[in-house]
Amino acid sequence: MPKGGLEDTRVATRMEDVREQIRALEIGIVQPQPSKVLDLLRLRSEIEVFLAAQEALGCDVRAERTRLETVDNQIDRQAVRFAGALAARGGLRAARQAASPPREHWWWYLDELAAERTRRSVVRVSALLIGGLLLFLLANYLFNTFFGMDPEQREAYGYTTQAEQRLFGGDYQGATEAYEQAVAIMPDMAEAWLALAALYDHQGREADAQAALARAEQLIGDPLRLLLLLARQYEMLQDLDQALILAQQAVELDPQSAEAYLTRGGILEGLGERERALADFELASELAHERGEDALYVLARTRMGMLMQQGDAIPLPGSLGQ
Repeated sequence: MPKGGLEDTRVATRMEDVREQIRALEIGIVQPQPSKVLDLLRLRSEIEVFLAAQEALGCDVRAERTRLETVDNQIDRQAVRFAGALAARGGLRAARQAASPPREHWWWYLDELAAERTRRSVVRVSALLIGGLLLFLLANYLFNTFFGMDPEQREAYGYTTQAEQRLFGGDYQGATEAYEQAVAIMPDMAEAWLALAALYDHQGREADAQAALARAEQLIGDPLRLLLLLARQYEMLQDLDQALILAQQAVELDPQSAEAYLTRGGILEGLGERERALADFELASELAHERGEDALYVLARTRMGMLMQQGDAIPLPGSLGQ
């Protein structure tokens, strides 16, 4: 028999074997037995290696891929069951270490897929909760701010709104002037004085900065609150190094303050310190939970979930991740 004919026969025979293997997978995943889960994962990888090689040679394996797509959907839906079946043997992580599968063989990473989906679910729910909370707080703020005020108070708060808009737009001089107009009308606006302290410092007006900070200290009284508010002002000015110094001082002043860790975490995120930011968000959520500070807890978990999603995404099978 010619050599080419022999090779064709071997490939055809192997294709028949693969179809039988796919059939074994189709049967095995219906009610996967815990003792067989590892064998199913190995079998799925063996099939994948062969089909990938055939595709590289230009062979048509669309029929086999179609059957595997159904298999993969079944495996994906039973991610928790598959992961749990290997718990007694050290879990999927131990199995991965032994098998050393490539990352694209996603079925070996079902535990991570399940964890990622749980995190996404938490983020979605938290986003809905915090959205409702922020809407309530905004409505309450607007009611308390703009109703029952005299014209001078409304004018002063109008200037702070202008100042914030200019600040976000990078118009620091315009923001400074608007805050100055606000405190000229209402001299007891503590946060406006803090904003001015940061702005003056940013502009090199040291004496003005010290005077504004002293006025804010007098009005706020609470050292922790002062540090946190000032850190946020520097964060808004994109002076993250100074913001981090202040946030660190806040953490050292009160190591049990969820808000201090949340503030520092946000600044670390801005600096690209992802792991340190995640640690701060997690600690903030734990402390907030212990103290019953629900709004801070939800915010910390949301920030943590959003930051985790910015990391390397775990590859999902086809359309399964959509």
